[in-house]
Amino acid sequence: MSDSDVMNKILQKIKDLYCTKLGRKKGVIMSYHESMEVGVKTYNYYVIGQNGLYFGYWTDPKPRLVDKTIVSRIVENEDCQEWDTLDNKLLEEIHSFLVQY
Repeated sequence: MSDSDVMNKILQKIKDLYCTKLGRKKGVIMSYHESMEVGVKTYNYYVIGQNGLYFGYWTDPKPRLVDKTIVSRIVENEDCQEWDTLDNKLLEEIHSFLVQY
């Protein structure tokens, strides 16, 4: 089986899981971490959306927002990395996350 076939299978599984587990939700936070960028603390989020993966961050004090609001703001304001632009390793991580979600 070619890499392209493997990627297409994983993509289809991800899309099916998204529809089944998230339905009409804008997305879900896959991971979160804090870091320091040039002496400024950042709060970083990876969000799985219907069309791909989004990355968003804050430099303000840690937001005290519910996950749904964080997802909404990131999906509405950040660029999406479309599913077919992600490498197989990341697609497998997303698939595993959705299976366990």
